[in-house]
Amino acid sequence: MIHERTYLTTATEIRKLLEIERRHNRPDRLYWFVEVKLPGSRTRSGKPVLQAACWPKEHVPVIPVGCDPDTSRHWAEMLKALFEDGNAGTGIEHALALTNAERMEGMDWYEFGQEWDCICETCGAAFRDMAPNAEYSCCGSWRD
Repeated sequence: MIHERTYLTTATEIRKLLEIERRHNRPDRLYWFVEVKLPGSRTRSGKPVLQAACWPKEHVPVIPVGCDPDTSRHWAEMLKALFEDGNAGTGIEHALALTNAERMEGMDWYEFGQEWDCICETCGAAFRDMAPNAEYSCCGSWRD
């Protein structure tokens, strides 16, 4: 999903990609996601790493661009703000980026905001949550 590069996606790159997809009448093939640049102090190699933001664990939340890129971008900005808030003070940089389903093949991704059926590890009850494999059980206990 992340190209071989060391910088976060720029607004110009996003505009160009959206324009190309509009010209071919297929912006609905694209998905927004949040990419993060981890500082070297947070990686094993000591070098900065660019990757998709994940929650929970290795699940990558995406938002379909659909027929209205401006509205979907608004939702993507809100997702980015959640990651920024959760990583405040860590030195992690965040940016919006675009990808398509082909590039996400083999990755564990889900549409952000979609509800999932989850099973509580404490009591076995089924409950709905906005993240697959929810970390929080319906009984209110965090999974270790």
